[in-house]
Amino acid sequence: MTTTGRVNVLAVIAVVVVAVTITAGLIVAGGPGVARQRRLDERRTLDLTMLVISINVHYTRHHALPSSLDTLRVENVDIPVDPVTRAPYRYEVTSATGYRLCATFTQPSDDRYGRGEWHHGIGPVCFDRAALTQGRNGN
Repeated sequence: MTTTGRVNVLAVIAVVVVAVTITAGLIVAGGPGVARQRRLDERRTLDLTMLVISINVHYTRHHALPSSLDTLRVENVDIPVDPVTRAPYRYEVTSATGYRLCATFTQPSDDRYGRGEWHHGIGPVCFDRAALTQGRNGN
């Protein structure tokens, strides 16, 4: 085989290796559609975090949980909604200081996103939370 022939074979092998690597990366990562779904789910967890903060502020001011998320509008809080469906997140009071927030996710959480307190699977998921009560009556 000539030097030119060897160079051509090596070039073809290099192209095949690069193509296989890119294809494998897309399969493992899930492609752009999955990446978009993960970004939307991350937005949902950020929305839930904002709601927890707003609920805690309301609890601190009024010594009670809001009866609904619409109650927070009185305090000039923009109530986030699901970024795709535009449906409100579900909120329900479960006790004097406890409540539940729910959202529907399209991808399971992993180490890079949805860590810890917002760990979730696919589909509707509810998170039980409690209002911060530190600093009240010696708590």
